[in-house]
Formats: sequence, C-alpha cells, structure tokens
Amino acid sequence: MKNLWKNHTYTISFLAIIFVFSLVFLQKSEETYKSSTVTVAEGDTLWTIAERYETNDLPMEKMISWIEENNNISNGVIRAGDEIMIPFTLDAGSGNLASQ
Repeated sequence: MKNLWKNHTYTISFLAIIFVFSLVFLQKSEETYKSSTVTVAEGDTLWTIAERYETNDLPMEKMISWIEENNNISNGVIRAGDEIMIPFTLDAGSGNLASQ
C-alpha cells in the first residue's frame, strides 16, 4: 500500500479532487423548486407566464422547461382555463413569493 501511494501520489490526489468536484456539481444540478398553481388566462403563452414569474434564480428559458416538464406539456400548447404549476423561490427575509 505504501508503494502504491508513493508511486501514484499525484494520480490518486487528482482522482480524489475530481470525485469531490463531481459531487458538488451533481448537488447543484439537481435543484428542486417549490411550486404554485396558476390558471392560464386568455392570451397567455408559456413565454408570457415565464416572463411574469421570472426570478434571478430561475431565468425564463429554464422556467419554461420546468413548466413543460412538470406539467406534461408538449409543444408548448396551453389553453385558457388550464391550471399549471409554476416554480418559485421565497424572497430572502420577506417571506413573499419572489415571483409575485
């Protein structure tokens, strides 16, 4: 074991660093958001809904993808009266929805 460590110190250290950074990256990529239900109004599109509820933490493109994925929406088709879930984050310190 001493010979293994002595001969491959840099390789083992490099692999350990990659492993740690991989764990950190995976942790951040699995973001989860709380959701709220909104009713689609006449003339609403996914774009206008995402624009209305956009936050710094969740830009429009990412919000549209989240809405489509979590509401099983294909081709971006929504109709007035549909109830869809939208993601939100709590505004730090105020307790209000950041999307409102």
